[in-house]
Parts: sequence; C-alpha cells; structure tokens
Amino acid sequence: MLAFDEKARANLEGFIIARFNIYKLVYLHHKVVLFNTLARNLMNELLRHYDELNDDIKDYLCLLYRFSIGYLKGYDVMYIIDDYLLSVLLRNRRYLIDRIRGISKFLDPLITRSTTFKALWKRDFEFINLVNKQGVELTLINDVFPYLLSKGESKDEVLRAFYNELKKELSGSSITCLRNLTNNYSIESSVIIGFRTFEPETRLNIIHGDSLVSINELSPLAMSVSDAWKRSPHVFAFVDIEELSNACPGIDINTALDHLKSLVVKAMYNALRGFGDIISKYFNGS
Repeated sequence: MLAFDEKARANLEGFIIARFNIYKLVYLHHKVVLFNTLARNLMNELLRHYDELNDDIKDYLCLLYRFSIGYLKGYDVMYIIDDYLLSVLLRNRRYLIDRIRGISKFLDPLITRSTTFKALWKRDFEFINLVNKQGVELTLINDVFPYLLSKGESKDEVLRAFYNELKKELSGSSITCLRNLTNNYSIESSVIIGFRTFEPETRLNIIHGDSLVSINELSPLAMSVSDAWKRSPHVFAFVDIEELSNACPGIDINTALDHLKSLVVKAMYNALRGFGDIISKYFNGS
C-alpha cells in the first residue's frame, strides 16, 4: 500500500483538485460527452445493421471487438486510433448513408468535427436551478438516470421510456412550434442524451502518527471534491439547433430552448417511474 507523510498533505490536496478540474473541464467537457454520444449512437447503428455492411466495415468492427476483450495482439493494436477509424468512415461514408437511414446525423459530425447539436445545459448552477424548478429530486436525474444508461440491460428500455415521455410533453407544449419536433422529425435524432462518469474519491493514505488514515478523513478539501462532483451535471441533453430553428421559424430560439429544457427534465423524471425495482437496488447499494 502506498502511503504519504502527513507533510505532503497540501501537495496531495492540490493533486486531487487538479485531477477533478482536468476531468470535469477537459476530458469530460460537455462537447466531449456529445462526441462520445454521437460515436456510441453510430456504433449502435452499425451493429444493428451489421448484416448489411460491407467487408471493410465488418472487419473493423471485429477488430474493435477483439480489442475490447483483450484479444488484439501485436501491430493490430495500431488500428485502434481515431485517425484510422475516421479513414474507414470517410471512405465508406456514401455507402453507409445509402444503406442506413439517418446515419449521417451521427457519422458526419465525427468526420468533420463539427455539429449542429447544442447542450441544453452546461454549468453546475444552471443545471441544479433547472432541476429544482421542476421540483424533482436531483439524485434521480443526476445519478439514477445516467446509471440506467450505463447498463446494457436497461439502456434501450430507459431511452425508449424517455422518448415516449418527451413526445407527450412536446405534444402538450404551450409553445406550439415544439410539437413540430415530433411531427416533422424523428425526436430520437433531434434530441440525444449523453452522460459522463467520474470517481472523485482518491485512494490516498497518509501516515498520521503510528496509523494510516485516508486523506478523505483528514482533509475537508478532499471531501469537498466529492461534494462538488455531486452538484455537477452527470447527464446532458443535446438538441439539433438547426432542426429546432426550422421547427420554430419566427420564434426566439432562446425561448424555445428554455422551454425545451424543462420538458426534457420532466421526461427524464417520468421515464424513471417504470424502473422502481432497479432504483430501489441503486439506493440500497446492491
């Protein structure tokens, strides 16, 4: 077990805070979450249509699978980089668009590094304010909802429930043009959900007298990092701002966005009603 002298406490606290900031503001920035979500959605579509794909794409998907289970050896590992993936997507772009309806929504942003999706919320205070205004429990939206999205067995089910609830909310919206998102477009590609996971706890031990003590027990600063993460958005909703503008011509886009934020949070909360057993297990720690 690695332990540090108590004199190093200030340095360790600086490390913990720097680690938190670099993850939250860089590695897990909302734009990174967006592109990760687009990549996940693209992979889901490719796997769903696997039998229709050409050998070039099938072979690369097999490489990714072998890499994910630790069976990729030698120089084959060098194929698992962004540049090679993009080369596969770019040379097969037209082929994929012709065979899989709507895939350009996920494919083109990854190739061009540009997207028309916009995050409905970004900053901590903005997110907490929004959830509180809807009168729903923060933990349900910020912890349970992304927890269900991270589980393969519940992901599709919770997304299906969310989109069903969102359609209901949109159909009864006081801003009439928002109903067009369900009338003219596929809501599943107009509003997409992403999430981020981070463990703020650091397993650092300090030699305190003649005993070993976790830094979390000695340092209020270390504990405050865990509290800060609880108050940061773990789940994000992204809307295609171009489609929203087309659906709401002549309407102030910020007014439409503010209303859509509320509807998305309500839909997330309502979607959780069918997952009582899983939610109980989550809170009971099982």
